Amino acid sequence: MKSDTVKKHLLKRIAKKKEMLLLIVQNTGLGSSETVACSKELDRFILLYQKLNQRLDS
Repeated sequence: MKSDTVKKHLLKRIAKKKEMLLLIVQNTGLGSSETVACSKELDRFILLYQKLNQRLDS
């Protein structure tokens, strides 16, 4: 898969995960285990995206 395609895919996953996180927070609160788990997944997607960008910029 080309890097542009991977980046677009990751950005879509990040956007969907953000939406999901907001819904979970509204329904279960900030401190719930579901919120924390979703937030960690979002962090992983963002970190992958940042690492991909770093590698491409080098």
